[in-house]
Amino acid sequence: MEQATTQTQVVFHKKKKAKHGFSAMHVIMLLFLIIYTFLLFLLLFWGLMTASKSIHDWIGWGEDPNYAGFPRYWIDDTTGQPAFISNLQRVLRHSTYTKSDGTEVGIGTMLMNSILYSLGCAFFNTLVPFVTAYACAKYRNPVSKILVTTAIVVMSIPIVGSTPAALLLTYQLNLYNHIWGQWVMKANYLGVYFLVFYAAFLSQPKAYHEAAVVDGASDFAVMTRIAMPLCMGEFGTVLLINFITFWNDYQTPFIYMPDKPTLAYNTWAMMSRMSDADLSYPPSVIMAAVILLVPVLVLFLVFQKRLLQNIDIGGIKG
Repeated sequence: MEQATTQTQVVFHKKKKAKHGFSAMHVIMLLFLIIYTFLLFLLLFWGLMTASKSIHDWIGWGEDPNYAGFPRYWIDDTTGQPAFISNLQRVLRHSTYTKSDGTEVGIGTMLMNSILYSLGCAFFNTLVPFVTAYACAKYRNPVSKILVTTAIVVMSIPIVGSTPAALLLTYQLNLYNHIWGQWVMKANYLGVYFLVFYAAFLSQPKAYHEAAVVDGASDFAVMTRIAMPLCMGEFGTVLLINFITFWNDYQTPFIYMPDKPTLAYNTWAMMSRMSDADLSYPPSVIMAAVILLVPVLVLFLVFQKRLLQNIDIGGIKG
């Protein structure tokens, strides 16, 4: 008996030791992640340093251009202020866009357009897959199978060349050049997040639903009081990810909302030299990118646990 117990302890000790060991693949992946993280922080650091340079320092009038080094002059000689503050004021004051009717909009209007566009598109692009996934998970019939199969096929097959047809559709439905028109266009269930919601609803314990039905709850009550609240974690995570995606989107406003410029579109216009001459220099462009980054950074700091946690769903314990 004592010999068997000793052998069991040795085997357990070996398994425990093997479990906590590092293989060569672990070391390689760790080094890769360290290098990747370092490069990301290096780019961010370079951006902040560039935003802290004056235009004269960047161009190097009478000196070599200062593209990669630290700021040589922290004070902007044209304004007498710190170059970072000077670049910030230049972007905030001179970022304008001329609409088709000749009127100009400033950065305040662009900020409002960004908020309305990002919040609305993120909400509807999350809500519609959420509700559709619940319906497909609850009612297992040929229609739900067709919807799930369509989502998988559309996600698997790259569909290109659909922009002209979508643009024509927005014209015909009077959705063109309206922010709410993009809310309607984004209200579709296709995408990978539909499959995430679908898997989450399928994994819910049926005991919750059955108990509610026994107590007299209707299908609508089961959906709104049982099923959907259990998946609010997944809903909130996807909503945040979608908001960040639409916040950084400049192509859609450029194509479908030419008179509703956003902060992302303004940054792209500055980078493409479509704005004021002083705003086309990299210090000003990077400053516009920093302004665009601030809301995303705040969201990440506030909801980092939500963004980094695993998308799963709890079950019955005990």
